[in-house]
Amino acid sequence: MINKKRLVVSSIIILIVSALYTFLTCGWLFKWIYNIEPKIWLSPSSMTSVYNIILSNLVGFLTILFFATIYALIYSKLPLKTFRRGALYGFFIWLVGPFTGIISMPFYMTISWGVIIYWIFSRLIIYLIMGALLGQLYEVGGFNFRKKMDITKQTDEAVKKLRWYDMSLVKLSTALFTLMIAKLWLPILNLKWWVYLIAAVILAIKPLYSAFIKK
Repeated sequence: MINKKRLVVSSIIILIVSALYTFLTCGWLFKWIYNIEPKIWLSPSSMTSVYNIILSNLVGFLTILFFATIYALIYSKLPLKTFRRGALYGFFIWLVGPFTGIISMPFYMTISWGVIIYWIFSRLIIYLIMGALLGQLYEVGGFNFRKKMDITKQTDEAVKKLRWYDMSLVKLSTALFTLMIAKLWLPILNLKWWVYLIAAVILAIKPLYSAFIKK
């Protein structure tokens, strides 16, 4: 039986988080990507009109409500639990929905591949967040921080299973992902070289201390 109260509350919270994510990414951090030719977007005044804002948020809420309703119907048949199960659900929805729809866009319309790549990864992130929130909020009813769930211990145990070449692959994957971000967001390369060096040294202090000095 569907818990209607949790369903609606979860949908509202997810809508707020989704709107905040969209503002921080599309409206600020990666706003420059929409200047890539060809420009097919509405003018800022049209997008921020009262009618457009109300209608887009209404459509967004109904979409999220549908997203949450499907989860409420099938979550017991999915593996894992709470936020992990929700994140897995979000990934599957992204795979059969946004990913397949976005990746095919350049084949029937004039749009930059840079925008396509950005949309694919952006949608993946938000669907994982939406799914994780939904799984936690709908199944548990919130975030019980007093619950005995030692995430740090679980992470440490998982890391112990990795071999040296697994760590190398993780580092290579991280480096390639960083290059992709730099390619998509050119302003990140405008800092002085020594800024990156200082940041790298600071970030390396704790793991080096733990590995070679701490007893």
